Amino acid sequence: MSPSLPELESLTQQELISLIKELQEKIAAQAQEIKELKEQLEELQRKGRRQAAPFSTGKKKTKPKRSGRKPGQVSLPKTQSGGQQPRAAGC
Repeated sequence: MSPSLPELESLTQQELISLIKELQEKIAAQAQEIKELKEQLEELQRKGRRQAAPFSTGKKKTKPKRSGRKPGQVSLPKTQSGGQQPRAAGC
């Protein structure tokens, strides 16, 4: 912790210079930390605006399944209520 005002008056010029250098280093370190935190905040805010879906977790499956029917699955034509095939118009 830095010395109080009465203690500062009793310090030599060399001690005061070293104290000033120490405080300048602290200020520079804190300024760098503030810069990093601001960048992190901006990134998180951008991420929030860029969300694709309301329930998106941001994680994708490594091997997703193919969409659609599997090969060999054939759909049967729909029949009318009498069990007959629908007729084409004009027959």
